[in-house]
Amino acid sequence: MNLINRALRAQGLTLEQVAKKMNMSRGGYVKIEYGTNKLTLSRFIQICNVLDLDIVTAIKEVQANESY
Repeated sequence: MNLINRALRAQGLTLEQVAKKMNMSRGGYVKIEYGTNKLTLSRFIQICNVLDLDIVTAIKEVQANESY
């Protein structure tokens, strides 16, 4: 489970609630989460802000989990 999913569960938020806070549809958010749509830096920052995640920590986790 990735950092974003852990934060969602820890805060008891649904995908619908996160999508609404980001002013997007649930389907649009799911496409980002599952990698169907590319995640832009601005959306990444927005997700971190909505979930109260430290951006630097989130970037380090993404980098640690990247396969090159």
